[in-house]
Amino acid sequence: MSVNEVRGVDLITQVFSPKVAVLSTSEAEQLAQKNNLSLVQLLRPFAQMRTDAVLRDPYNNTVHEVRNLKLRFECMDNPEAMSDAVAVNQLLNAVVYETLTKQTNASKVTSKYGNYHLHMHSSAPWFEAFRTHFTRTLPISEHEFSRHFVACLIVVSSSEPDVKLQFKMLEKKFLENVSELGPKKWFMSEILCCRVLIHDVAEGDEKAASELMQELKNEIGRGPHLSYLLSINSRRGFEVQELTKSNKKYGPKMVDPWKRFLYESVGSSSTMRKHHKGSRRSSNQQDNLEAKLANGNSDGNETGSIEHPLQRTRLNGSLDPDSSPDDFSALEEPSYHGLYLTSADQEMIRSFVDDFIRRALLPHYEKKIRELYDQLVAKKAITKSFFSATKKWLAAGKSAAYPLHFGSAESANFYPPEASEVQLRKLGDLAFLFQMYDIAYNIYYQCKGDFSGDGAHLFHAGSLEMTVFCQFLLGKSPTTSYIDTAISTYLYQCRNYNYALRCSLLCSDILLCKSVYSEALNNFLKLTTEDSDLKSALLLEQIAFCYINARGFAKPRKFAFYMILAGYRYNKADQKHHLLRTYDLAHQVFQNSSWTYAEDNILVTIAKNAHIVGKLEASTQAYLSLLNTKTRHSSTQQVNFFQDFINCFKDYIDSSRLKSKGDTKPTSLPEVCLPLINSQAVVVTYGALQRDNNIDAPNIKSSHWVELEKAATMFVTGAKQIPITWKPSIQMLSQTTDNKVKPRTARNEPVTLKLQFENPMKFHLYLENIHLLWRLKASDKDCWVENEWDVLEGSKYIKTEVIRELSFDNLEIKSVSLSLVPCVEGDVHIVGVAYNVCSGSLETSFNRKIVRVKQNLEVVGPKLNNSLSDRLANATGPDFRLQFSAVSQQPLLEIQFSPLPTELLSGEIQTARVTFHNRGQLPITSILVSSKDVKYFAFGAADPNTFGNIANGHSFTPSSVREVFALDLPNGALLPGQGATMSFWVRGMDIPGLYSISILFLYKNANSDQSMPHRIVKKSFEIEIRNSLALNCIKNRNFDQSVQMIFSMSNTLESQMRPTLGLTSLVCVSKNWRLKSSAATRSSETGILSVESSKHCSDYVIDCVMNNCKICEQEQMHFAVTLERITEPGDYVTSMISSDTSGDVKCHPFSEFLARNTTMFVEKKQAHPQTFDSKQYSMSFESAQSSYVEPAVDLTIVFVWNLSFFSADRNVVAFGQHHFSVDEIDYESSVSPIPEVALIQNSNLPYLVRYEIKYDSTCTHKIQNSFVRVPVKIRFHNCSEKPIEVKLFLPESPTAQSVFTLERLGVRESFSFWWVCKSIWVLSLPALASLEVDLQACFFKPGTYNLNNVTVLASFNPSIYKFVEQDCRFAAFITIN
Repeated sequence: MSVNEVRGVDLITQVFSPKVAVLSTSEAEQLAQKNNLSLVQLLRPFAQMRTDAVLRDPYNNTVHEVRNLKLRFECMDNPEAMSDAVAVNQLLNAVVYETLTKQTNASKVTSKYGNYHLHMHSSAPWFEAFRTHFTRTLPISEHEFSRHFVACLIVVSSSEPDVKLQFKMLEKKFLENVSELGPKKWFMSEILCCRVLIHDVAEGDEKAASELMQELKNEIGRGPHLSYLLSINSRRGFEVQELTKSNKKYGPKMVDPWKRFLYESVGSSSTMRKHHKGSRRSSNQQDNLEAKLANGNSDGNETGSIEHPLQRTRLNGSLDPDSSPDDFSALEEPSYHGLYLTSADQEMIRSFVDDFIRRALLPHYEKKIRELYDQLVAKKAITKSFFSATKKWLAAGKSAAYPLHFGSAESANFYPPEASEVQLRKLGDLAFLFQMYDIAYNIYYQCKGDFSGDGAHLFHAGSLEMTVFCQFLLGKSPTTSYIDTAISTYLYQCRNYNYALRCSLLCSDILLCKSVYSEALNNFLKLTTEDSDLKSALLLEQIAFCYINARGFAKPRKFAFYMILAGYRYNKADQKHHLLRTYDLAHQVFQNSSWTYAEDNILVTIAKNAHIVGKLEASTQAYLSLLNTKTRHSSTQQVNFFQDFINCFKDYIDSSRLKSKGDTKPTSLPEVCLPLINSQAVVVTYGALQRDNNIDAPNIKSSHWVELEKAATMFVTGAKQIPITWKPSIQMLSQTTDNKVKPRTARNEPVTLKLQFENPMKFHLYLENIHLLWRLKASDKDCWVENEWDVLEGSKYIKTEVIRELSFDNLEIKSVSLSLVPCVEGDVHIVGVAYNVCSGSLETSFNRKIVRVKQNLEVVGPKLNNSLSDRLANATGPDFRLQFSAVSQQPLLEIQFSPLPTELLSGEIQTARVTFHNRGQLPITSILVSSKDVKYFAFGAADPNTFGNIANGHSFTPSSVREVFALDLPNGALLPGQGATMSFWVRGMDIPGLYSISILFLYKNANSDQSMPHRIVKKSFEIEIRNSLALNCIKNRNFDQSVQMIFSMSNTLESQMRPTLGLTSLVCVSKNWRLKSSAATRSSETGILSVESSKHCSDYVIDCVMNNCKICEQEQMHFAVTLERITEPGDYVTSMISSDTSGDVKCHPFSEFLARNTTMFVEKKQAHPQTFDSKQYSMSFESAQSSYVEPAVDLTIVFVWNLSFFSADRNVVAFGQHHFSVDEIDYESSVSPIPEVALIQNSNLPYLVRYEIKYDSTCTHKIQNSFVRVPVKIRFHNCSEKPIEVKLFLPESPTAQSVFTLERLGVRESFSFWWVCKSIWVLSLPALASLEVDLQACFFKPGTYNLNNVTVLASFNPSIYKFVEQDCRFAAFITIN
């Protein structure tokens, strides 16, 4: 953006407009000053012709339209052109500075350039003001006449005693000025001079003024169009007082057409007053000052009276400590003008100017153009056919009066005033001023050739410049070579920088209108020199705008680079505010980029200079940006930045207090993002934090808790479906939860926010008095209450936790919990965090500085993706994490568990204590437990012996256990302050791994309101399950319809304590089956399992249970159990074998866990019913293949075991139980080590084959240049009752490694040996058969080797089932000496 408002045709006509001199008496000036205006300022808004006029050219009387001709009025005694370079530079500095101070943020717009969004001013008024004042203060040169006076208005007040005498005196002064400064100031010797009689309507006699005006018009020698009567000030004094009385501060609501023209007045009173604090000048004093500027400050002592805008009282480079940008707004300046002028008066002024142009100025110069043309024709400087575009080169027609040139080629005195070349240029300027652009173009085109041939460089450059202007005004494309030649000629041949700059400013604007950005920025770049910092800064800034506004190839980074260069030159020119503006624009490009050092340099410059000029807020933000970056600066640099930040911030607070007229505090705490707080990651917890609470653990989804609460709610209401209006209870809100519903919490209960603070600096950061900021709208009040300034005052509404001190190490991230307790009912909104930022700890009192700041907390909801409009607008949903409603008091249940085990063996049972305590003010009438893991825990009375026993023939109802159940409370309720203790039993899961048990407690009181009908407590804890017992089973049906189950029980514990595991009870729970008492036999072999069938097999089981037979680590025990069918099936009945003499299982909640597991098995079977298919069974006897219908099989075998080991001088005993559920019987079935039934549906089992390796463990041989060969045998055994195929793979590489190594024993194992035989063996093994394979291993050096590096695969039928790798992990070490 930043496109100039005045550009193109408007700019050229503004610079080259006819100038009219105004010569007035002091009385006439005073009439204008009643309206806070000078006489020249009074006329300027009405200096434009209202309708079009015509002029005829001098050759063939062709009509030329004159449209919107605008005059430029200037005081004859105080022209705008200034010859003193020092005064001009000071004035331009003041203009550029003041224009920026009048700009507001409302004039800024945000535009997108590629990936950048730049927030900048829509225009550059400081540049336009500089360009306007520069072109008007440019010293007048005799090589051009467009800036000379073309007419003069002599203004006399009608209140003068002798009006005619005053006119004569002023006319005499005018003629003397024309005769003395004719060529330097006036267009020609015969200048149009008009009389203006100004009349004050409110104080003067209008009739007398009219008669006097008529006498002036009737004077001999003056035409009627050379005298005018101007009546003004029709509004009387009392009317003005009534007009201003309504609003003294801002003035009356009236149109002020002079406001935009006042600043254009060079050396105006408003401009000068702002550079002389507290001073008020009269118009005469101001005129004297302007005259000194125009005359070049002839008095040397007055040079310092015009000051740089940033050097308020002196020019020695130091800043006035009492000055600040806010001082300008405090200066008294008329905010309104023309109070004594009515609309009729303004129309009178407009009519006067329009009449002057039409009836006096245009006819006069139409005549002068013809006369000047005739003179040139007479001198043969031009031909009669000139205006028909035929040129005549006058090389032979030159005047011989100046063959050696009148002056140097670089000066304006190259030609004498009467030379035909000068007169021709004067004719071209007249045609240009009065909009005869085609005539002017032809003249300038001829002049540039003449001047170039004569070597008149200054005249030649001026002709080229005006030729380009004529081309543009005629709608033609400007010739860029003319522009380049003109600028180069001005710079290098003429050494006239000011005219080169004017040419560059105007011609570059023409190129910008034509979108020729590259040529425009090159012209600007030519004029950037070291002589003038202000001018170079403005030109560099325009180059930057060329790069950013170029259509199709905007270059934001080049824009930023030239903005930095412009800011540097602004800084050298003491334009600090422009320095900050340009660096801010550059920072918008460099921020969040990889150019970190450039960004840091920009931030440091902004911070320091903003502090100097008093923009403390901008300086504070810049320092914060420096402190918020990571690892860019050393710790020493960051400490210095932090100290500067503290000092700047304290100054900012002090200035805010001064602006608030001495109040002890500003309207609100300043916001500072130090340390960094991640608002989006805030976690809000409602209710008291419990010590063992792990709400919404990372491995438990929030939807899981919602399902548990739904189940509990349906249990309470007895409904089969949850109501549509039901909403889950809210205990915790985070970034991952659904925060669309505004939460509720009970009064007098804490609300805790967990915030993440990050110290981005490399030094220690200290905070004090940290607390939450909130807004409360109580239910009994209509206004909002805040605690931003007074925490104690707000404590009667909400008690807020205050952390006294908090320290952060360098680059530390720390979680901080802050809480508040609402004491009244109402809506609460948490808005932020307030704290003190300190430059040291509490122990460091020396030179310790503290500032009180705040940091707002804002959360953004999830992005909406429901509709196209939401996606396009990047709309987000609501997030009520920081808002809640405080309702009436409710019961508050606190639940504490005694230390729960973190590790359990699979099936192990351990006990703990759980305590329920009512911390609320209302009684709790019921407590419900809801969990998906009910088969792994149980609640009981405080005395564990009160659990029910399991006995033979005990009737059992598994369907009585559900996922939701109620706890028995003492006396049916928990009163406020009352507690209750229960035992809590937990059983290890069957499969090893890491598990999480989640339990939801739902409680309510009898009088719960609808705002909070119930409340919940969430508990979750993690348990790591380790191996304990592994069971394998083969089930066979006997001829008497009994079932024989052959079990293999393995001790899979891995511990250095060498624990022993024993079987204490064996329980069968079924409707159709029970344990059968008969003979037994046993079979057990270490390493390879073999089973021998027998009709009597229960004695060994009884012996194992009764004598509590123990098996050590990695040992196995095999036994058979026979089940017989119950003749009259009914309810579930238990049959058992126990080491207890009474035959009962006591002291442990075995029945509870059995009921839960049996319930799960029954529900699973009902959900997935299975039908019996007799084709799956193949009986060996024909009698068994008769019309036999298989009865339903649903039984559970419970293994109750104990574990003992010696640790820390004491014997440790653990108990547990495993459940083995069966729903189908097959001839060949097996159970994996996981204690759940899994029928053999395919052959993908890793335990079909066992094998052992036979070899000599030690071999002694002299290995020098040979090797040793060792025979090895591998014996395979088929563990199944079906024939299988086995594949043996021997490694082909000598570096193959096995699973087991000697590293655990501290022995370095060798791997370099070869198998000298077939590498792949395919074997067939009959059912339960064994087979040996002879192999040979070859060793080349001594060492210890592991021979078990082979791979064994097995399959029942390779055409149907895939080969499965067998799991035989053992070590086979051999030592070669």
